[in-house]
Amino acid sequence: MKKYAFILLATAITLVSCSKDKNDPEPDPFKVTKISCTKNGSATEGFSMDITYNTANNTISKITYQTGITDFYIYNEEAEKIAVYSNTASDFVHTNYALSGNKITDLEVKANYPYGDNEEYVHDSFTYEYAGNNWKFTSEKGSRPNTPGSGDKYTTFDRNRVSEFIWDSNNIKEYDYANSSKVMKYEYSDQNNEPTFPFRILNSFSLVEPENFHPLNEFMGSNTRKLLKKAYWYETPEVNDICVEYNFEYTLLGNYITEVTINETIYKDRTEPEENLYIVNLSYGYDPN
Repeated sequence: MKKYAFILLATAITLVSCSKDKNDPEPDPFKVTKISCTKNGSATEGFSMDITYNTANNTISKITYQTGITDFYIYNEEAEKIAVYSNTASDFVHTNYALSGNKITDLEVKANYPYGDNEEYVHDSFTYEYAGNNWKFTSEKGSRPNTPGSGDKYTTFDRNRVSEFIWDSNNIKEYDYANSSKVMKYEYSDQNNEPTFPFRILNSFSLVEPENFHPLNEFMGSNTRKLLKKAYWYETPEVNDICVEYNFEYTLLGNYITEVTINETIYKDRTEPEENLYIVNLSYGYDPN
């Protein structure tokens, strides 16, 4: 199946390049339609996403995960908002994104109060600040329900600019989280990043989550100029004691990254390093033109 998808993509690239007149505008690139990840050879230990697009405006219509959960995306272009609803009943009701200038500036996760009245409340709220087009700061707010009779209905928190990305030459070189002693560093290859590649460095110390490859990441400002080669985090002040390290390798077909190999080495709290191998495959099957 993977080989078949590669053949389809290669054929599509060939057809576009052969039929294009020199005066024609450049066609929009194909969009990613499936992302699957194995961990140490196991699909159940990894993740997968099947992405469907709305042909009327080329936006995401739905994403189905290997767990069976499907998220549905509703766009309000005039208000610059995206609402996401799941097909699975849970305490979490939906997620709202607010955009400005084609960048996500706010993310709000709503949930139902779990102790009887089903009141809807904001579980988590994130505000993103950009320096130009580069994601710089993240602020967090949220509420956690308390059991009835234990005082206030909710415990709230408000953390202004709790995390920061430090950029250098259009690449993220460091991630800092104010409520933690952790610091993450990033190193890059000489290879340019591809605009079709959905992977992003996010405000997290893990680089192997479904969120890192989510297609909505295109709305998080600029991607890094170069492809990530290595990342690691440590806890200050022990800057030489690496806790977790990631190493990346890429397979390309034309301008499309079709496979990412991620070697994760965990040193923290281990007598011997724990090695994990993640292989992420990406298929690009949606033509927005």
